[in-house]
Amino acid sequence: MTNIVKKMVSKKKRRYVEYGFDLDLTYIKPNIVAMGFPSEKLEGVFRNRAQDVVRCSERTYDPGRFHQRVANYPFDDHQAPPFELIRPFCDDMDLWLKDDDRNVAVVHCKAGKGRTGVMICSYLLHDRLFDTSKEALAFYGEARTQNAKGVTIPSQRRWVQYYGHLIRNSLEYSPRTVLLKALRLQGMPMMQVGTCVPSFVVRFNNVRIHTSKVYENLRKTDTIVDLTLPQPVPLCGDIKIELFHNTRTYRKEKMLHFWFNTFFIDMHIAQQQAWAADEHRAEREVRAEVHHHRTKKEKERERESLRGHATGTSQHMVMRDSRAAARASGVSSSSNGGLTPGYDVGPDCKVIILPQHELDKANKDKRHFPGSFQVHVVLSEVNQEVENDGLKINPPPSSSSSSDNEGEARVDYCDEDENLSDTDSEDEWDKPSKV
Repeated sequence: MTNIVKKMVSKKKRRYVEYGFDLDLTYIKPNIVAMGFPSEKLEGVFRNRAQDVVRCSERTYDPGRFHQRVANYPFDDHQAPPFELIRPFCDDMDLWLKDDDRNVAVVHCKAGKGRTGVMICSYLLHDRLFDTSKEALAFYGEARTQNAKGVTIPSQRRWVQYYGHLIRNSLEYSPRTVLLKALRLQGMPMMQVGTCVPSFVVRFNNVRIHTSKVYENLRKTDTIVDLTLPQPVPLCGDIKIELFHNTRTYRKEKMLHFWFNTFFIDMHIAQQQAWAADEHRAEREVRAEVHHHRTKKEKERERESLRGHATGTSQHMVMRDSRAAARASGVSSSSNGGLTPGYDVGPDCKVIILPQHELDKANKDKRHFPGSFQVHVVLSEVNQEVENDGLKINPPPSSSSSSDNEGEARVDYCDEDENLSDTDSEDEWDKPSKV
């Protein structure tokens, strides 16, 4: 009966069932193990009993059970880890594994899937076992679960991509300060009669540093929503932005949130430019193919005309690119990001574009978001004079100066959604995921 309950809790995760053991434990590599929290007493009925786990190390427990071979690198469930935590973790793990071929590293969080996967995938990249984050994430997903769903939260996957970029390019991480000027929503979230009443919160190290006003009077026909700031907000390092819908009953319902790190803005820009170039190349190839097909038919008609099988003059078709005007006015290959839509963000601005599948919570919400939904984060560099004066991010009092009275009166209602957990709901296990 106990083993049946354990399997129900594990869902699609692979379990270790050998030599009389039945553990929520998977060998990712011969010397790297992912597992759930080692538990005692009643929780041991459905999680791993600590006495069944001989080489492993959520909550605290007696490290003496594991011969004091325990290292803690904690971060909260559903979240991206502090980026500066990843390299020390990888260095520590590498030192342990390289010290003796018999050593095994066991990594766990609570469920042993999401946060555990972020750190294990980072190590796989750190040790050059894979070249790209996509490969590392796919390998972990196949090894840890039965349906290839390992790390599913977009921001956590983004952190693995960040670390892979750092390792691949031999970069030294150094916090970078930029200014947040605006958020742009491309596509209207359908929260209330086909529209929404948005506001957002910016957090640095999980401390709120800015609360926006409530943006009202939006129409369901608005396809673009600009959430501009009265004054730029300085950002540095790990940043979390939460987007809310403000209801008529003065409650704030979280629509989505996402993390990004300011050090990797240029990586985002280069990636967006590459995507834009690929899209344009594909469009050119399609146009060339259509042109070739039509030209071939025109030549056949000309030959038939010369043979006397047809009369009249051959008509040359001019292919009209319906997206050319939009591209000319709206898509830039400049430093601001390649996919920036046609609006003036200034020559010093950089735009990070996050489509729906890269937004936590929104990535699985097809009911409230159009498929083309995107969030654009408009940033600018800090000028030299301000930087020399020592710009710092200081958490404000509980109420932000930019919040209006109505915004302050609304009550937060933003419980973490269950679909962000390290263990997804059963229905979510069967849905395909984007890598």
